[in-house]
Amino acid sequence: RTVLLHLPWGTILMLCSMGMLIGLAVKSGAVPILAHWLSGNIPTSILPVVVAALAGFISFFSSTSGVVAPTLFPMVAHLSSESGIPPMLLFTVIIMASQCTGAVSPFSSGGSLALASCRSPEEATELFKKLMFLATPGVYVAVLVLIFICSLVYNYII
Repeated sequence: RTVLLHLPWGTILMLCSMGMLIGLAVKSGAVPILAHWLSGNIPTSILPVVVAALAGFISFFSSTSGVVAPTLFPMVAHLSSESGIPPMLLFTVIIMASQCTGAVSPFSSGGSLALASCRSPEEATELFKKLMFLATPGVYVAVLVLIFICSLVYNYII
């Protein structure tokens, strides 16, 4: 009974809820619609960067391996066939961007585990602020790095 009183129920509920909402989006057919829209409306030269930004945004609120990869990986075949971008590049940008965000976001697995380990509410509040201001810049840095990688791949290798 004492253990149950000290469990971080808010964190557990938040993680389960985000996983459920993303799962609902997948089951309702949102992923193929998004893939079709991306391949038709985003220029091929910046498509990997947009996919990376999307992965980073989703990972800000959920886990990479449990939500982001199962949600976005099915889009890769469609995006690759429509744009000519190698599938490995799309898989790589999805994982890179989502790992950069998910590791430190207070709303994702890594950050919520860190928050759950805090000994006091004051410590958790301070850590929340630090995680919040690390996660957002991390996404933008990751996207900038991916822009650089994509421009190298398209301009010099392919």
